[in-house]
Amino acid sequence: MTIQNDKMAQPYQQINLLALFEYVERRQDAFKVFHKNDTSLAFKQQLTTEMRRLIEAYFNNLFQEATQSDQIELSITADYLAGASLVLVFKWIEDGLVYSPRYMAKMLYQLVQMPNMAFNVAGFFVEA
Repeated sequence: MTIQNDKMAQPYQQINLLALFEYVERRQDAFKVFHKNDTSLAFKQQLTTEMRRLIEAYFNNLFQEATQSDQIELSITADYLAGASLVLVFKWIEDGLVYSPRYMAKMLYQLVQMPNMAFNVAGFFVEA
């Protein structure tokens, strides 16, 4: 895989995690309705699809020359990151937004940098 280092052109949109959590906090009543309503599955799927699209655009920009095997890994990674991010957002809502948006943004940022975390959870999983 070749990593693109052209910082001048940025054909992807970055996610400001603090802005994301602040947005959810401001519109928590609407998010609670979507979360508990029968339409919540469609709503969550739309959010996940959009988040996945943004992550894939980032990957496509970052990795210019990806083999088919790399593309499969990137696709699975995009699915994981999109799903995990939104599960965390909805869990935060479910728990009553007990933590600040800044704290949640920091935690999500740390989670996507898993190898740098202070504790190792890989032992929980068994590789097939």
